[in-house]
Amino acid sequence: MSGSQGADLRGADLNDAFMFDANLSDANLSGAKVGGRGGLDVAKLCRTTLPESFLLQVLNNNRDCEKLNIENHTR
Repeated sequence: MSGSQGADLRGADLNDAFMFDANLSDANLSGAKVGGRGGLDVAKLCRTTLPESFLLQVLNNNRDCEKLNIENHTR
């Protein structure tokens, strides 16, 4: 998976998706199922709407804004 910038992935089953270096900036992952190796821990996140299951975890949805040269103002 690459170049998913601004993607609408609401409710998608991404359990087996390999997201190494995937640009998920501005992507909406509400209700998505994400897990396994190669999940969100290896994707690029900036202004990303995370699945509800990740809201209680220590995962910064703006952690890669600087690397991507994107201002991390919330939408």
